[in-house]
Amino acid sequence: MKTRKTLVLSASHLSVRTSRFLSRTKAVDWPVPGGQYSDMGFFFHVVDENGVGPDFVPRDLFDVLEYARIGGFTYVLIEVGAGVCPELTFYARRDIGSELEANHLYKRSTQQELDAKKGQEAFEALSASAEFSTSDRDFSSRINAAVVGLLERVSSKMDNSMSLLQEDVQHLADLAASSTVIPNRAEEDYPESRSALQLAQQRVSELTDALELSDEGEEARVYEALGEANYRLDLALAEMRGGGIALSGS
Repeated sequence: MKTRKTLVLSASHLSVRTSRFLSRTKAVDWPVPGGQYSDMGFFFHVVDENGVGPDFVPRDLFDVLEYARIGGFTYVLIEVGAGVCPELTFYARRDIGSELEANHLYKRSTQQELDAKKGQEAFEALSASAEFSTSDRDFSSRINAAVVGLLERVSSKMDNSMSLLQEDVQHLADLAASSTVIPNRAEEDYPESRSALQLAQQRVSELTDALELSDEGEEARVYEALGEANYRLDLALAEMRGGGIALSGS
């Protein structure tokens, strides 16, 4: 197994201008591979040469990456509160934590936008199946089948049931999420789906209470998946009552 090292440095090694650019630009458009590190900083893959035009890496950032490359590091994590390197330029700022958080909030999506995106992604994944249909009967039957499969998995007592149980719960969450973005859906057209969602919510709540899951390993992931499924089911039922997420195609 190959070990790759990460260099952790203070966010003060990046200028205000570079930090603002990185925070307000999608990572796919950055001139160097990397991504946001919550509202605490940035994560980068070290590169060995600078680019030109859109691929030009700001001088302060390239200095950091070059320093990391010479030191044999593959990745760089820039975060608030990390150590300062005396060999790199230090950009003094009064409250870098608040500054980075403000930049992060500048582009953060609303909860409604994130829920809508989740629903659309789930809908597109499910609709890739040739048998998929947006009819009330199809959706309700899929939800009911997912619940039956989930209950059977719980009662099977298989050695590998935890990882499979997590998949079953996540599938149910995807069905609930996708039901919120059915194109041109009207509440009165989906009575069977609403009933199926209500039953699914009841079963998920019962399972969450009944299963004695630890807070570590696969059991913790199953517990988290149950929480996500319950959230998506709540949201789907709220949508059936006419609230919240804008439907695609409407």
